[in-house]
Amino acid sequence: HCRFTNSTTFNTTALTTWSNQMRITFAGYTDHDVLTDFPALVTFNTSIPGFSYADFQQGTPNDLRFSGPDGAALSYDIESWDTSGVSRIWVKLPTLSTQQQSIVAYWGNIDAAAAVDAEDVWSSDFRAVWHLNESPLDSTAFGKHATEAGNSYTSGVAGAGARFDSDDSFMRPNLFKEWFGDNIDDLTFSLWTRPDSTSPGSLFGVSDPVGTDDFYIRQILWFWNITVRDKTLMLNQIQGQAWQRISVVFRGTNVYARFNDKPALHVGGIAPFVPALDPILGDVAQQTGSPSYDGVVDEVRASSIARSDAWELASYRTVASNDSFTIYEVLSEVDPDFDNDALPDIWERDYLGGEGVSAGGSTDDADRDTMTDLGEYIAGTDPADPNDLFELMVGPTGTTSAIWFDMQAATGVYYEGQSRVYGLEWSPDLSDDAWTFVSGLSNMPAVDATIIFTNLFTTTNSAAFFRGQVWLTPSP
Repeated sequence: HCRFTNSTTFNTTALTTWSNQMRITFAGYTDHDVLTDFPALVTFNTSIPGFSYADFQQGTPNDLRFSGPDGAALSYDIESWDTSGVSRIWVKLPTLSTQQQSIVAYWGNIDAAAAVDAEDVWSSDFRAVWHLNESPLDSTAFGKHATEAGNSYTSGVAGAGARFDSDDSFMRPNLFKEWFGDNIDDLTFSLWTRPDSTSPGSLFGVSDPVGTDDFYIRQILWFWNITVRDKTLMLNQIQGQAWQRISVVFRGTNVYARFNDKPALHVGGIAPFVPALDPILGDVAQQTGSPSYDGVVDEVRASSIARSDAWELASYRTVASNDSFTIYEVLSEVDPDFDNDALPDIWERDYLGGEGVSAGGSTDDADRDTMTDLGEYIAGTDPADPNDLFELMVGPTGTTSAIWFDMQAATGVYYEGQSRVYGLEWSPDLSDDAWTFVSGLSNMPAVDATIIFTNLFTTTNSAAFFRGQVWLTPSP
């Protein structure tokens, strides 16, 4: 049983001293997989209604912050900041799913110090991330900074990218052949590229001059050629002068190659191997007579994990179709419960998947577990999971019987300024006027704990009925 008090108010702003906020919803993610620690691309520009760089109080992004659905701060990596154009920020999402899609950006605090934590955006399974934004530096904590060798820089798919245009133009990524060999059965390598010609060229890798320990990516006869040892995959036709993403996933003895959002091609039976030489970017190491690559490369990543199809597809879409994958909504004195159903709109969007403000309702029951959506919000349970609800449990404990229930504190952006309170009532006969709180178990401020009550019967009654209550009140 749940009770709601009308004195409760909603506040979607966890950072109350920041004057500006924007809801960012990754509505383009529709896969059933739940992605963990996913780096999503967020772009700011003045075409977003209500957004202005002038609202950043220090003339810099020092006062920029991001928070997740629970109100916790999110790590972010600013790749580029352009107050006269597009700014690009990579934000680490603890989870990305069809149920958890919204975060909030904050800015407008003149006293805020810079809080960028770029390395934390890239979790430990990212072994190297090269943005190539006028620099060969690796953004991860591993510091695998590339070595420039004749390349230049120009416009990329996200910020700037590295330009290759001659036999003396390449980069050494400083991911040595031994690293590839140690991770060859659980590895992902990806990059974005824009070919500037359709002539044959070697984009990345190493070709064994005396054996078959090859791993390289080339453009040959209008197609992308992915070679791993003695196996070759021919990806889609090269799109000249257009940005395209290539990823290669090693999983056990299987290799999967993906072009943009197309289904991955697969080849099996790849025995473990160590590349003959350290791979290079913009050419193929020690390939006599192989033409160098003519084009631009951006967002090169190497991971010591075999990424899922859902991850790879989301990685493509967050860049290629950011304007549809991501919805930007500047909040300015917005009513947090626009549809007046006692449910905060941000909670409805995140848990019930609605793109409007009325995905749920106070009397609706989305998961059909007999607990209304309003009851689920009050109790802190998931309105889309029929197995997650507030309930009393009864059973033996030692030589007696007991009733118990779980409490959980009201935390995060959905419950700003509110506290959750619990109580246990009993009645001898179920009549309306017979219910009273069990002594010591009324108006209990919530902590993350289990309440157990064992004194079920008194000497004066042979039957007892119990019901639990949970409600929200303004925080002291």
